[in-house]
Amino acid sequence: LVEGWTKNFASGAFSSTPLFIVAISLWMASMFILPVRLASAVIGLQGLYAAIYGVLYALMVALLVYGASRIGRFKHAAVVVYPVCLVFFLAVFLIYLFKKIFRRPVRWGGRDIKEGG
Repeated sequence: LVEGWTKNFASGAFSSTPLFIVAISLWMASMFILPVRLASAVIGLQGLYAAIYGVLYALMVALLVYGASRIGRFKHAAVVVYPVCLVFFLAVFLIYLFKKIFRRPVRWGGRDIKEGG
């Protein structure tokens, strides 16, 4: 799974514009920051902030459920716990960046693949 996604990052990043990559990165960062802020407010017993972030999180999940229903058949429970999936996605992306920066080969199917292919 990790090799396949890393290969797809190599292919997708090669064919994407820098502006698109920046826009996606900002969108993903906003999706990651919200649950972190919510957890921090809950752990810190900051009731008002926890309530605000809870409402914002519910709105984010509602938007994701709506978007997911338009592109496929995703379980609502999977969308509610999207931060877990996002952490996995970011971990694989960091693996790709490491390989890109240090000129390591991206492997898939037991062989090295060329960037963009």
